[in-house]
Amino acid sequence: MPTELTVLESLGRAGVEQEQARILRRMKEDLKFYPNWFLDQADFEGLGVIIGPGLDVDETIGDFSSTRFFRPWVPDEVVKEAADVAESTWMDKLAAWASQSPVDPRFIREGTGLDLPFHDFEFTYPYIEKMYISECAYFPVDSSIPHVACLVLDSIEATITGDRVLRSDLDFAIAMVLWRLTQGRHTNHHTKPALIYTLERDQHARITQAHFDGKRNKLVLRQSRHLDLSGPEPTPDAFLLLRWIACRPAGETEYADEEDASEDEGGRGERSPGVGPELLSGCA
Repeated sequence: MPTELTVLESLGRAGVEQEQARILRRMKEDLKFYPNWFLDQADFEGLGVIIGPGLDVDETIGDFSSTRFFRPWVPDEVVKEAADVAESTWMDKLAAWASQSPVDPRFIREGTGLDLPFHDFEFTYPYIEKMYISECAYFPVDSSIPHVACLVLDSIEATITGDRVLRSDLDFAIAMVLWRLTQGRHTNHHTKPALIYTLERDQHARITQAHFDGKRNKLVLRQSRHLDLSGPEPTPDAFLLLRWIACRPAGETEYADEEDASEDEGGRGERSPGVGPELLSGCA
């Protein structure tokens, strides 16, 4: 028989979510007082953010740590097949998509409750437009899984900031994790991970994994190296980014008693890698 949670246990977990959401709301408000488009270690200490180990997007060291919650997908043969498709085929697909009736982002916000950040920095000299905005959000096909992801467009290139982190990376990390916490739909999961894909102009990209550490009551970020997207032809990093956009949930996010229950019922147990995020376009 599966383990049944008592009312007190359920209320306790809901209370944990509410406390974590309260901390993230305060963090979001505090971030408004950081006008720069990048953040450094001193900023993180003030905000309550931890920068964890680098995210090994190349999977060269076999990172199977307990804080790795996503894995890239798309086999190499699928990437090759897509790369070999005639350009006219892609143009036909784009034409078909363009003819579809667009969905007003306002309706998506009302339907999902997800209102992603937008920020336009004040005028600076020499003048370079500095802003960031969301493009779309991704959710798991299996709604019982808390993993989420988001694609961000940022006019800044973080490659010039050294070890510093773009403000947009943190802003969207807070928004995605906070949204999952306030939904109250995944109380049986102690961790609600988010993945942020940031396109830095048309030259580079970076992937940021975020989750709230309930033991330390801090938001943890793990960032990839900068992916090189420059040049007239798609780079190897461009295909790597696509594999990560088509990623699959990984890692243990459920409380132990929930995992035992799903195994007893013949459920997921060891979670299948075949469950992936589903694109919800126009979420801004």
